[in-house]
Amino acid sequence: MCCRSRCSLCNTIGLVLGVLVGVGVGLLFNYELLPGLTAALPIFLLIGAVATVLLLIGLWTTACRPACPAAACLVQNGGRWLTGALGTFVGALLLLLLPALFGLQLVLAAVTAFFLAYLLVQIVCTVACVTDTLCD
Repeated sequence: MCCRSRCSLCNTIGLVLGVLVGVGVGLLFNYELLPGLTAALPIFLLIGAVATVLLLIGLWTTACRPACPAAACLVQNGGRWLTGALGTFVGALLLLLLPALFGLQLVLAAVTAFFLAYLLVQIVCTVACVTDTLCD
């Protein structure tokens, strides 16, 4: 499959899966069925920060070697990856800083779950793109 069509498919899958996960987490959080969500927030912060650092390291190393097979994949998926990472980080940070506003907390939990699912799909798509590029 061509990288361009795979990236489009991965973006669509990431958006659909992110919306489904976000709505599911929002509903579960609304009915207080996710008691461990606040304990997982530091993990979400760490995932967002590590993903951002890994992306920046990847972009920096491929900028030094433009012929690297991973360069095209990181350029194609880097913006989406960064969107998911920063959305996860900012959403988790706001959830940690605003514990008193329950209505806002519900929306932030859903948005953070959306960005986390989107980030994970984009990481998988980037790895698949690099693997496909290396195998050609």
